Amino acid sequence: MQAVRPPTWGDIQGAVDGIYDARAFGEERSVSVDVPVGAGREDFDGVSLAAALRASAARLVEPLAGRGLPAGFAEQVREDAEDIGVAVASLLPAADRLSLKLELMSHACLRWHQDNYVARAIVSYNCCGTEYIHHDHDFWELNNCGNNDCVVRDRAQVLQAGVGDMRGGGFLVKGKLFPGVATGLVHRSPDPVYHADGVTAKTRLVLKVDVYGPPDAYVLQIAR
Repeated sequence: MQAVRPPTWGDIQGAVDGIYDARAFGEERSVSVDVPVGAGREDFDGVSLAAALRASAARLVEPLAGRGLPAGFAEQVREDAEDIGVAVASLLPAADRLSLKLELMSHACLRWHQDNYVARAIVSYNCCGTEYIHHDHDFWELNNCGNNDCVVRDRAQVLQAGVGDMRGGGFLVKGKLFPGVATGLVHRSPDPVYHADGVTAKTRLVLKVDVYGPPDAYVLQIAR
């Protein structure tokens, strides 16, 4: 599921590269906050879940302060984390925990794969977005060979999320643990994009909202 949203925050590549080089997110190049969402779900039109997400998202973006990013950008990320958390919790009412994560990605997993989680929402704020393919590709190749060129023989069939996509709903990736007939989305990180020196890879700033809980209890609901 993908909701298109053109970015409005301008060129942040230099600032994101600087955050990566300064290890502002620690040695793991990521910061995360867990949000328990099971309690108070009966109040989910709800003040309790929204308030918990708001407070958690505010803590998540604290490392962005004073890092040369445009005015209002950290607030945009905070709003995204909060809004997406509410939307995902509404779609997946059996969730008992969400994990909000900001990650700096330079060289990531480039192989086509499916993830071992229930679901994940993703926003890329600069450079380029996640690549994905339709489920009618050769899953035998995916599971036995794993070579990208065997799984996808025609690159013209590859789809890609745009920078900024997913305000309150959009790029939601089902994992292997999503129940029923749904198939985990086959996806990968895009090939590195390099600076003019041809050596230094550009860093991507990515927001992830992961869903945890008893997978056999999940039912995807139409958002009200």
